[in-house]
Amino acid sequence: MQHELETAPDDRNYPENKLTENITAEIMMTCLTETRESYDEGLIVELKSDEGEVEDNVARIVSWIESWRADRLAGRHDEE
Repeated sequence: MQHELETAPDDRNYPENKLTENITAEIMMTCLTETRESYDEGLIVELKSDEGEVEDNVARIVSWIESWRADRLAGRHDEE
C-alpha cells in the first residue's frame, strides 16, 4: 500500500524533492509523537533540522555523548 503523501501530491505535479521533503516531515512527526507517548517529557529533546542547524545539532549530540561517557567513567551512571 502506498502512503497517501506518495500518491496525492503526484496529482498536483509536485517535484520529487518536495514529495521526499513531505514524506520525511511526516515520518519525523510520527517518531516524535511516538517518543512523547513512550518517554517522560524531560528526557526528550526535539532538535530542529532547518538549513544551517544540522552542524549545531551534531555538535550538541557529540557533547551529550562525551558528557555521558565521562559520567559513566566517573561512576555517575545512576538516574538522579
